[in-house]
Amino acid sequence: MTDNIVYVVTSGDYSDYCIGAVFTSKTMAENYIEAHSDEYTYYRIEEYKLDFVDDLMIKASQGLFAYQIDMDFGGNSEVERTDNSDFKHYINLENYVVISPNILINTKSRKLEIIVFAKDKQHAVKIANEKRVQLIADGTLTFAYQEE
Repeated sequence: MTDNIVYVVTSGDYSDYCIGAVFTSKTMAENYIEAHSDEYTYYRIEEYKLDFVDDLMIKASQGLFAYQIDMDFGGNSEVERTDNSDFKHYINLENYVVISPNILINTKSRKLEIIVFAKDKQHAVKIANEKRVQLIADGTLTFAYQEE
């Protein structure tokens, strides 16, 4: 097994999705596909790292969780837990000014969108509000609102 990677042979989509087999080498996964192939089934090999630890797991072990805060210029906010540590998952950034990987300004809704790690919702709002104040103080937030 190279770098704790497993090779998962899958087929189907959505409700028909299934795992055929799991291997420690890509060659064995390819051999499985060759032996089991027929004209009706399309197999693919998915690679997964074993015991993968990401930012969210590390922060959770410290009692911190990811929250997304949507905050208007005056500090009114909506808060929810998220499973993302940044906005890299956003596909279309057409209506956004990107301040950093975890701070965006939505020029359509005129809200600041921030992802922070915090103990709870109140802590998340406090952190986001401090970032909002910094962005107002350095002129970034005002500038972004004028871009419209």
